[in-house]
Amino acid sequence: MDKENRPGHHVKKLPLGDQGEKSLKLPDILRALNLIRINKESSANVQEDPVENITEPGSKSAHTSKIRKLQIGRYEIETTSSSPYPELNDKVPIIYVCEFCLKYMYLRKSYSYHLFHCKKRRPPGSLVYRKDAIHIYEVDGNKEKLYCQCLCLMAKLFLKNKETLYSPKLLFFYILCLKDKDGEHLVGYFSRDKKSNSNVNLNCILVLPPYMRKGYGKLLIALSYEISRKEGVIGGPQKPLSDVGSLCYLSYWGHILLEWLRHHTSPDRITIEELSKATGFVKEDVILTLKFMKIRTYYTDDHILYTTPTIIENRRRHANFKKPKLSIQKKCLVWKTATSRK
Repeated sequence: MDKENRPGHHVKKLPLGDQGEKSLKLPDILRALNLIRINKESSANVQEDPVENITEPGSKSAHTSKIRKLQIGRYEIETTSSSPYPELNDKVPIIYVCEFCLKYMYLRKSYSYHLFHCKKRRPPGSLVYRKDAIHIYEVDGNKEKLYCQCLCLMAKLFLKNKETLYSPKLLFFYILCLKDKDGEHLVGYFSRDKKSNSNVNLNCILVLPPYMRKGYGKLLIALSYEISRKEGVIGGPQKPLSDVGSLCYLSYWGHILLEWLRHHTSPDRITIEELSKATGFVKEDVILTLKFMKIRTYYTDDHILYTTPTIIENRRRHANFKKPKLSIQKKCLVWKTATSRK
């Protein structure tokens, strides 16, 4: 699990001539990339179907890339992890990914050719949330195998110890995009298990480095809980969390718990069970967050919370628990449970 504001990334925003976006004229792209001719042979190394070529970790044929940079849309981003892209040799320092269909290429020439011919301008799947320029799509990993496999391969360039790469068909992916006149640009995503009775509502989350520290990570976390509430499930993220992921979740949990306690008439006589049901957080996460906020609980037959309005207000003023920059507007959420879709 990774947080939206992971440190250590270097992001280079390319000049307009280098970004290769659809709104640019082809001659501008060609001049920027120093290309004179582009023909069908240029797209020869566009991987059409990586699903069959991915190998499990530890196998003899598994290959771990040493890609140092990712170019996606207008951004050139330094990577922090490795990813088993197929047919990749050690001399490939940068990989090019179309931000709309997520196909990847190893040559800039192929990338330029693909950008000019790609007709996709949004993710596949169903639109489940729309608020101004923010659009979120639900994508079935089994129905859109190629797209989801490419998404997982790209995510592995920034995430460690995530095995969703090898089982995307068992997951739903929620793709967050920002829409403008050129299309819907990938910002980040989270995945979750298709089993609606599972209390794990988030398997993996990634916000691309150019969009960090803008509230998109917590927005995705909030969506995962809204979906769980609609399903009638009390849930939480897959464990263990990374250190950065833990801080992101503790900040989110803390804010929600404090807001609920602030409006409760008797905050000194609340059980952990009540807090869990009210917020949709599993009890273990509630207890962990209360400890993090240094709010006492007493261990009787039920955990009893002891706090006062003054303590709650003091915690609310702490920077760790400030209101998220973005929040889910329920009227903009059109997600439906599997039962209501039938």
